[in-house]
Amino acid sequence: MNSEEPFESVSIDYSDLDLSVTVHANEIELFEASTGSFIYTHPLKSDAQVSKVYVISPELVLFKGTDGRVYEVKVSLLGQRSTLSTKDEYILALQYEEELAIGAHFGLYGWGLFTVKENELLSLFFQETEALRTGLLYGQGSKIVSILGYRDGRICALEAEPTAPSSFDSQQAQSWNVETGQKIVSLLRVEGQLVSIHQSGVVQLRDLKTGELLHSRQVAETRPNCATLHNDTLFLGIWNGEAIALDMRTWEVRWTKPLSQTTIMGCAVLNDGVCFVDNGNGIYWLDAQTGDKRREIQSEIGVVSNPLQFKHTVVVGGSAYLQAFSEERCVEKHYWQDNLQRSLCPYPKGVLVGNDNGNISLWTHGSLRVRAAPGYEIALRKYENQLSKLIETVLKIAEQQEENGDE
Repeated sequence: MNSEEPFESVSIDYSDLDLSVTVHANEIELFEASTGSFIYTHPLKSDAQVSKVYVISPELVLFKGTDGRVYEVKVSLLGQRSTLSTKDEYILALQYEEELAIGAHFGLYGWGLFTVKENELLSLFFQETEALRTGLLYGQGSKIVSILGYRDGRICALEAEPTAPSSFDSQQAQSWNVETGQKIVSLLRVEGQLVSIHQSGVVQLRDLKTGELLHSRQVAETRPNCATLHNDTLFLGIWNGEAIALDMRTWEVRWTKPLSQTTIMGCAVLNDGVCFVDNGNGIYWLDAQTGDKRREIQSEIGVVSNPLQFKHTVVVGGSAYLQAFSEERCVEKHYWQDNLQRSLCPYPKGVLVGNDNGNISLWTHGSLRVRAAPGYEIALRKYENQLSKLIETVLKIAEQQEENGDE
């Protein structure tokens, strides 16, 4: 193609990622495919205008520039935007309340509040406390309420004005405090009530405003490791690899299913059922009503977080990696620090990730990276008129670079 010939724009849709890319002669635009909402533009330098585009794979596009170089366009579901280093060392639970525009993190050595402004994470408050296991945050009238669950079985509720979250640090902030006598795994909120899941396999229901015990039942003989609520059903992932569904109206176990030979690490209700993940790399989709297995995917890397539905994918955290899966495959894998990405929570058009070194990172929808790709240049020139060989050659080079750890 003559470099003086006008370049016509090329549009590429990525249905798994809910993204659309339009490559122009001097810029690349990124859109949200489902809504058409503009995300951002990546301008190209004047000496690197596009002369030809090659779609190599579902997430990789190469283009030849008028400067004679080859450029790689990498489209991602999520792009890391900012990181907040907390005073803790171990994020166990993470939550973001969109109506309050405030998030909460609960760790091994303390808990705190944060907010997000222009994609920047800002700390509002931190209080040191030992033996914390989990917690949750919600709004009540003009106040913020935080409920803390401790490893020794204590549960307490604290209240503060949104304009003065530091008042959580005072004794006056405490509205109730109860001793359950059983170590806590998880806390969940539903319709003015608090559900606590305990290591003994007991599930308790309490009044959210007073902490008064309303109901208690032994549900599992082995320790639960994770839990999630949907409508009137509580789903539990058990240490021995089982999944349990408990009807919260009747307090009867709806079903119990053996899923894995290893521990169930996380669970979440998705559009088409309930998803469980184990620490042996298994991701399982079950029918929420019957517990029947719909499908199963094996992750390349051990999963330690709860699964989170985002766009058309399921996002999970593992050892140093954040991964997104469609129904059939892993569509994206991000290396992100050499520690466990243990806690995930939804953020408007993104995901918040808490890890074992006390960092919280914000990943927002739609990421575009453009860089010169000299490793592909010779292959492109040699096989420009043989597209099938070009794709085979470029993919082979990409695999070799990945094996060698090249950037």
